[in-house]
Amino acid sequence: MEKKAYVNYDGEDDILSIVKSDFINHSVRIADVILDFDNDMRIVGVELINATEFFEAFELSKDDLKNIDKAKLSVHYSEDWAIVKITIFLKDRITPIVKDFTIPSLEEQKQLIGLEA
Repeated sequence: MEKKAYVNYDGEDDILSIVKSDFINHSVRIADVILDFDNDMRIVGVELINATEFFEAFELSKDDLKNIDKAKLSVHYSEDWAIVKITIFLKDRITPIVKDFTIPSLEEQKQLIGLEA
């Protein structure tokens, strides 16, 4: 069973946080995305700075993001990259919003935070 993600939206600063672990070992910022990692270098959280821009294609307003009922964060790893998939469920919409993005491999992630690969 997948652990429920904690979700928080700060409308004043337009930051959406989705975290599915109580323990975060490291965080790395890549552009307007902050990735949170556990001890095994697995992504356990994401913070989206300028969240309305991130979900621009879905025409979501700050008010929409304030009405998130729940969210899911999943990551699919390969040798060269990882795909981070964010699914948000809004209280007033039947269809969930799904957006994904690609990040560097686990080895490159370690290099980003200064750990030996």
